[in-house]
Amino acid sequence: MQRRYGETNDEVILVPLRPRRLTQTTFGWPDGNCLETAWAMLLDAPIGSLPDPRRWADGAGASLGRRALPLREPLIARHLRAVYGLDLVEGPGPAPDFAPDFYWIGSGVSPRPGPQGAVLHHAVVMRSRRGRPAVWHDPHPSQDGLRTIDGWELPAEPPCR
Repeated sequence: MQRRYGETNDEVILVPLRPRRLTQTTFGWPDGNCLETAWAMLLDAPIGSLPDPRRWADGAGASLGRRALPLREPLIARHLRAVYGLDLVEGPGPAPDFAPDFYWIGSGVSPRPGPQGAVLHHAVVMRSRRGRPAVWHDPHPSQDGLRTIDGWELPAEPPCR
């Protein structure tokens, strides 16, 4: 089953996934691997088998395009690509219209403060529930989820040529 998201030039074909729950193994910035673990859950890959998406990050404001580069090869090997969006879940703009049978990564502010009370960003695996995004699995052992959701990313089929 596939679901199309977007229109014409920016149409995305979503791929149904059967993720498995994993727990991240390192914590906090810059060492935490929540994003890598979330991608490993979606791609059914062991933690540590994917390139570290943080290696391109230059802080919390790293561009999604730069962050996607390390994941390009594992996604291509699975005939997939990464699709990203910012401020579309709780911020301005429409919420992603993802059907309940699709999983995606939600990113935003962690409810756990960093050193000296600093804001930490976190990534979890989401699934729509009753038409609203809900945390399906938080890779952090606390299972605290996110305080806010300000971005999303997911694997999708490559565009048709």
